[in-house]
Amino acid sequence: MNNQRKLGHVDQRFVDPQQQQITIPSGSTSYSITLTNFVGLYDSLFFGVRALASTGTPLANAPDAFVAVATYSLQDGAGNVILPAITSPYALSTYVGKFITGNGLDNNDSVQKYVYPIFFGNRPEETLAKGTQHGLHRLDGTHKLVITFASSLSASYTVDLVGRLWSNLTADASGILRKTLVVG
Repeated sequence: MNNQRKLGHVDQRFVDPQQQQITIPSGSTSYSITLTNFVGLYDSLFFGVRALASTGTPLANAPDAFVAVATYSLQDGAGNVILPAITSPYALSTYVGKFITGNGLDNNDSVQKYVYPIFFGNRPEETLAKGTQHGLHRLDGTHKLVITFASSLSASYTVDLVGRLWSNLTADASGILRKTLVVG
């Protein structure tokens, strides 16, 4: 008698955070970032611009470590505007601890951190709170995030980008295969 159970086919959707980091040189007033690390279906992207080097005080407690942007927009690889220039500044300190980790950031709400969102769905609050999907956008590694500053940067800054990639985990008798969720 064989006591081994055969594993049935199981599909599970999950959000797989993807990251990219780039340095913007001093003197820049506008900068275009090619999102090479972002390939697949995304419900949102977040980015923050912070001082290149921070010593002593953790970044979460150093409000001057983060810089506000004047506008930002998203373009496809051909330069077509997908998301027109957004001028409303966001300070999403409550989302920092949930979506940007590993860079000295935490969920310290007493310090304003400029973290900018790009949502592709029509109900972002529900997507973030409950993990439900209300719209995705396919990124192909050629999309560009264009950031404009109110004045030229006096020093070099780092842009930290985090994207929420929707993926599918498939388990079957042959093992586990992780793949990007594909919709028709």
